[in-house]
Amino acid sequence: MALETSILRSIRQRIGPSADYEVFDTDLIININASFSRLCQLGIGPATPFKITGADETWDEFMSDDTRPSDVEQYVYLKAKLVFDPPQSGSVINLMKEEAEKLEWLLKDFYEYGY
Repeated sequence: MALETSILRSIRQRIGPSADYEVFDTDLIININASFSRLCQLGIGPATPFKITGADETWDEFMSDDTRPSDVEQYVYLKAKLVFDPPQSGSVINLMKEEAEKLEWLLKDFYEYGY
């Protein structure tokens, strides 16, 4: 698989300030797990909701060979960012929400029909 990094560290790095800044890990873990729960409800990923408990879980553990890694990572990031550290601009928030909804649709379609 292309992604071999820690789920928590990669999301932490994208939200900022760095992949090693652990102060808000509990909040991030809750939001990341909520994203995985939503993906499970949509039929994406494992049959039971995938959960992380820290920085040890990797993207490879969640994804199978037929998963769209960049779409899943982007979805989890957007959902975590919107709850954990939302932008101040309402229009940016709306764009992020629309992108997350589009990714839900694309991932669900991919899992149901293979494209």
